[in-house]
Parts: sequence; structure tokens; C-alpha cells
Amino acid sequence: MKSVFVCVMVGMYVFAAPALGCDLEEKLDDGSLLGAGVMMIESPYKGVDDDVYPVPVLIFESQRFFVDKTVAGYYFNDKSHALRWAVIGSVRLQGYEADDSSDLNGMQDRDGALDGGLRMIWKNRIVEMILEGVTDVSGAHQGQELRLSVCKELFEGFLTPKASIKWQSDDLADYYYGVRPNEARAGRVEYSADADFEYTAGITVGLPLGKKWALFGDIECAFLGDEAEDSPVVGQDTRMRYVMGVVYRF
Repeated sequence: MKSVFVCVMVGMYVFAAPALGCDLEEKLDDGSLLGAGVMMIESPYKGVDDDVYPVPVLIFESQRFFVDKTVAGYYFNDKSHALRWAVIGSVRLQGYEADDSSDLNGMQDRDGALDGGLRMIWKNRIVEMILEGVTDVSGAHQGQELRLSVCKELFEGFLTPKASIKWQSDDLADYYYGVRPNEARAGRVEYSADADFEYTAGITVGLPLGKKWALFGDIECAFLGDEAEDSPVVGQDTRMRYVMGVVYRF
């Protein structure tokens, strides 16, 4: 997964470069963030160690083109509208390699994926809500996902609590948490996962370093659904993600 993640991040930079040009101050909308940090992700799979990656931080919009972490797309209308629509591409950083753990011996690798779909965002004085519907366009899990997230920026964005709910189709859930007949072993029975829900909660905190620079920390906990939790290859029902870094605010 590490090599996949590095390739994805490099690809995001290449994808973003033509939209940005050279004069970032003029190209990027106010509130855009660019920076770098370190991310640690817990794996829910049995025996798989936590992963630590260096990561770029890309959260910006330029002429309706945007990148929001692992989602990139194009808005059909501008920021003057409270309700906005976009077409998106979304990178899915799930999965494992069979040699990640002795508990996964005999399993086939489960790859990350590229999903494509639509985004609807509604921002008001109280909260920001994002609804996304995506389907696999890379041929990995061949499933779909609907996700609804809510966040609230406080203190000019330096404190942001957030939560989300995700519905995952049976194809998606079974790809990442199922055990095929030829993968069954003593102590690991065949298992087919049905459609499932996943829930997340987290918070982002920023510490200003002058007018433009800031340190930040992001913590998120994902709570797996019953179908994932019951999988013979899953060792825990939560997945923590920690990110720390520095960003420049436009």
C-alpha cells in the first residue's frame, strides 16, 4: 500500500499543476491550503502493522477546479451559490497485501481503487454538508459508495469537528472484507460480506504561525460496520488516522 499511496500523491500533484500555474496567490481562492505532513493509519486487518507516510496537504480551489485531500473534481457553479455540484474522482486507500501479515497467508491482495461520481456541497452559517456518490472506475472492487459528511469550522477554521456516515455496496464490502472459497483455511472460514455502513468522527486543530503559516493536527476514528467487523480477516472494529504537518493558507 505504501507504493500505491506515494504514486497517488505524486499523481495528484501532476493533476493539479496545470490548474495552478506559477502565480499561486492569484490562481488559488482564499482559504486554500498547501503544505506537507506525516500520516499514520491503523489497519483493521489481523496482524497488519500501522503505516506511516509522508503526505502533501492539498486543499484548494482554482477556477472551479478543486482538490480536497484524496478527492479532485470540477464544480459546475461558483461559490456564490449555497448549493454546489461537482464531478469528482476519488482515491480509495483501502486494502492489503497478503504478505502484510501471517494471518493473511493464502489471501489474494486487495487493491486500492479509483472511484468516480458526483458531489453535492451545501454550506450555510451553521454547518457544511457534503454528499458524494461514487462507483469504482478502476475495476478493483466494482462497487459503489454513498457518503454524507458534516463539519463546522470554528475560530476561522482553526478548529473543525467533523463526522460522516458511509454506505458501502455488497460488492465493495465483500471485496475488502470477504473470504473467498479458495482463501478459506483452518481458523479462517469462507465469508461473504453484504452491504454495510461505516461511521467516522474526528477533529482538525490548527496553531497559527504568523499570518499565513500554521501547524495542524487531524485525528479521525472510523467505526466499522457489522459486516466488516464479523470478517475472519478483521482484528478490530475501529481504524484510527492521525495527520500532523504544516500548511500555508492563501
